[in-house]
Amino acid sequence: MLDGLVDLAQGKSPAVRTPFTMKADYVLAALTLLAIALGVLGAVRAPRWARRTADRPLWRVVPRMLPCAIPIILFAQLTDLIGLFMNREGTLAQLVYIWPALVIWSATAALAATVVITARSLAVLRTRRARVLRGRGCPRNGAGDGSPTVRGDALGAGSGAEPR
Repeated sequence: MLDGLVDLAQGKSPAVRTPFTMKADYVLAALTLLAIALGVLGAVRAPRWARRTADRPLWRVVPRMLPCAIPIILFAQLTDLIGLFMNREGTLAQLVYIWPALVIWSATAALAATVVITARSLAVLRTRRARVLRGRGCPRNGAGDGSPTVRGDALGAGSGAEPR
């Protein structure tokens, strides 16, 4: 802007430049589509990921999902991060008004990460439960004849309703 004022003061025609955010919006649009694609891919591949990690203890499986939380943290702290870089404070509503593409990308990435973490967690729980049930000799879908089955809890302890 200052360059334009100097050009006007010197009698020249100021050069019209496109703002940085206009160029960055195209990049953020591509990153938004990439986040959606990776979220769908992560959710679809969750059962396979759970089967690969089924033999590992949970304390080794959970940290493998922590990098997926980075977009969630980024979205939660977006206004603080922008305030740090721009040396200003503001709200999320103001940021949406100023640079909506950034907020949309960050929200999409956070949502995709949440979907992947949820899909992986559910897949791990299903896989481990199926292994526990198979280890006990229970059929996959109950007795198969419509009669109720006693399953017990996930740790293998019975429900207290075992026959004597």
